Amino acid sequence: MSGVARDQDVDIDLGQLVRAVWARRFRILAITLVGAGVAFAGAKIMSPQYRSETRILIEPRAPAFANTQQINDASAAPLMDELNIASQVQLLQSADLLKKVINDLKLYNLPEFDDAANGSAMSSILVKLHLKKNPLENPPEERIIDAFIERLQVYQVPGSRVIGINF
Repeated sequence: MSGVARDQDVDIDLGQLVRAVWARRFRILAITLVGAGVAFAGAKIMSPQYRSETRILIEPRAPAFANTQQINDASAAPLMDELNIASQVQLLQSADLLKKVINDLKLYNLPEFDDAANGSAMSSILVKLHLKKNPLENPPEERIIDAFIERLQVYQVPGSRVIGINF
């Protein structure tokens, strides 16, 4: 048989446990601080990513000041075919509209839309070795528009008159 009796209770000496933890307090504190530092550094390195999606229904509307004869006439309302919806998708991606959105939301103040202004050391080395095009050659407005377009997705939902917009 083993040296431990089956009916014997195992007692934990709490005083001895506290003394053992107190004796190793610096090691526990160091491990905790290193873990917190790694977690903080990881959180600082990773940029937050948000996603937004909306859908727009494109439908023909009757003019506000139409008489009853025009409303009943089916040929008066323009048909919304695939080409009209595709045209609306292209209009939502136009440079003028994007510039207006960028100016209204003041995206030029956000560093995530102009990474080139805050270039990294690795990026500078690649530019000096002519392995990468210098992003500062483009004007700031163009860099912001490019970053905006890269994140924007406008599409027509197949088989419908709905336009989806993801950013």
